Amino acid sequence: MSLLGLLLLWGCGGDLSAASGTKPTPLAVEAHVLKLEKRRPETRVVAELKPYRRALLRARIVGRVKKVAVRLGQRVRARATLLELADQALGLRLSAARDRRRGAAASTWRARRQWRRIRKLVRMGALPRVQLDRATSALRQARAGWRAQGAELAAAGSERKLHAPFSGWVADILVSPGDEVNIGQPLVKVVDTKRLRARVGVSAQQAAGMRRGDRFTLRVARREASGLTSQRYTGTVVAVGVAVDSRSRRVPVDLEVMGGSEGPPAGALAEATLFVGDVQDVLLIPEQSIVYRFDLPYVFVVHEGCAQRRRVEPSGRRWGQQVEVRKGIAPGELLVVAGQHRLAAGALVTLVEPEKSAAP
Repeated sequence: MSLLGLLLLWGCGGDLSAASGTKPTPLAVEAHVLKLEKRRPETRVVAELKPYRRALLRARIVGRVKKVAVRLGQRVRARATLLELADQALGLRLSAARDRRRGAAASTWRARRQWRRIRKLVRMGALPRVQLDRATSALRQARAGWRAQGAELAAAGSERKLHAPFSGWVADILVSPGDEVNIGQPLVKVVDTKRLRARVGVSAQQAAGMRRGDRFTLRVARREASGLTSQRYTGTVVAVGVAVDSRSRRVPVDLEVMGGSEGPPAGALAEATLFVGDVQDVLLIPEQSIVYRFDLPYVFVVHEGCAQRRRVEPSGRRWGQQVEVRKGIAPGELLVVAGQHRLAAGALVTLVEPEKSAAP
């Protein structure tokens, strides 16, 4: 080995006694300069997406299912008829209520006609004003009776027909036409999936760095013909708890994401990435740049053409494929990101472009 090769080997921490007569060949590696980056601390939690509103409609009478007007998965509007029940006693009540309604309508018509006649006579001076006051009072009473009979008829009809309390989807139909039902028996379940909500738990320290209105990302796995894929969505933090739950020892946080045809499915399990603090300066390195020796993490940095091995201390926080490092390296150093698995402490290295670097 030449004198220059011996000096280079010695400068990189080589062993002169083990030096051979050949000049050491520098190993090609890829490296980049470490810089502080601004990041918001994140945490990942598993969330179960639930409909914003749910309603389980129950029978209010004893009877039989006469008709199911919807199908499973159908989109329904508020007040739409879902199913109809048949009951002999209820039919008699409805018939009597209709008769009373017609009678009240006739009474109202007669009272209005009498009031107009008396008003005309009062204007002509043929009757005193007190007669018009009495006719006005009678007309008001007739109208009140007509409205009361209408309310009674509507109440009786609502027991026979079940209506959707809000716009949404038919999530479950628990009966079929001809089934006998009792009071309180579940019949139809309607959900509103326009918005989905989830409640997750975070530590008290993480909750202190969260704010209502923060945006978050959601990753949902879906099985398709090509295989298992994942889709990403964005949502909003709608509430952050102020106390630790006594059972889970976590602070509850409520999340909301838009649903519908373009959103994630209701009932799915998703991975939510939440911001849990303000923007900070962090030192990030690619996870692939870390090599392990006796289960301890190390990285290689390049200094004056030589590889130096450094023991690092990851903080445990990560952003994608990058991890935060607290100790062992500093901003401005040249970190080896490709070819590090072929290196040893003190090896001669040469820097190459990413497409020219040898495989690790």
